Amino acid sequence: MTVYGFARAVKGDIDAVIECDCDGVVISYPPSDFHLTYKLRITREEYLKKAVEIVEYSKSHGLDVIYSAEDSTRCDLPWLKRVFREVVDAGVDVLRVVDTLGCITPTGMRFLINELRKELDKPIEVHCHNDHGLALANALAAFESGATRFSTSVLGLGERAGITATEELIVAFKNFYNVDKYNAEKLTELCEAVAKMAKMILWPLKPISGINVFTHTSGIHQDAVLKNPIVYECFPPEMVGQRRRFLLSRISGRAAVSAKLKEYGFTVSGKDVEEITNIIKEVSANRRSAISDEEFLEIAKKYFLSKRDQYGHS
Repeated sequence: MTVYGFARAVKGDIDAVIECDCDGVVISYPPSDFHLTYKLRITREEYLKKAVEIVEYSKSHGLDVIYSAEDSTRCDLPWLKRVFREVVDAGVDVLRVVDTLGCITPTGMRFLINELRKELDKPIEVHCHNDHGLALANALAAFESGATRFSTSVLGLGERAGITATEELIVAFKNFYNVDKYNAEKLTELCEAVAKMAKMILWPLKPISGINVFTHTSGIHQDAVLKNPIVYECFPPEMVGQRRRFLLSRISGRAAVSAKLKEYGFTVSGKDVEEITNIIKEVSANRRSAISDEEFLEIAKKYFLSKRDQYGHS
């Protein structure tokens, strides 16, 4: 593990990072004209002078430097290249492209990284925001174009719509690019821990860690998954620390009900399965929603109690 402090282009911030005994510093300094004009209120030349000074100051104190060009994707490309060339000459170790507003497309990201790599021989990191739901796609586009470092957070936590989700990128790397160097089976546990600490409800449809990701409701899906999970699961739930679930509803079939009964230790006949399936379909249809496992158990218990009373045996 390497620990970096996050700093503005201010010597006091760099000093604080040094006092924390960090290995390096991420210097966030936006070169886009939007920021120069409306936030920093300085010229391009003033920006370059300050950028070089702060990088040299950081390097003189033994820090590894990631130069984070905030709002890179709305920056004039020749100007961005000039900024990066100047800070590389000043000693920067990693160049960080930042899609601050999540406003680039994967095609645009691929073009941008290719253009930068033509002229700059330094590792490129990307920091992708998710305002358009493209953070993961843009990170993968950058990877395909030669970016080697990725700024992520668990569950994608971050400003506004957040950034690239750590767990999503790890699984995409493993499944699509054969990058298999992470303990993916810990991801769901990690996501649940972060959600709890952040006092967030883990969205059921959240890729990788959401409870619905490996939950099957349709009878057609349930039957096929019981025959072979590969039909409706592109990777096994165990790979990310999840488990498979069948949610019973009016569109579930006998195969899923039978599997659920066996899961809870019931020994049943084909007729039992058919009758319980019909009860579940009726209950679900009347209220227009699926039933929980607790409700399923209640239905099964009532069914078998009624059967015992009817025939005088258990």
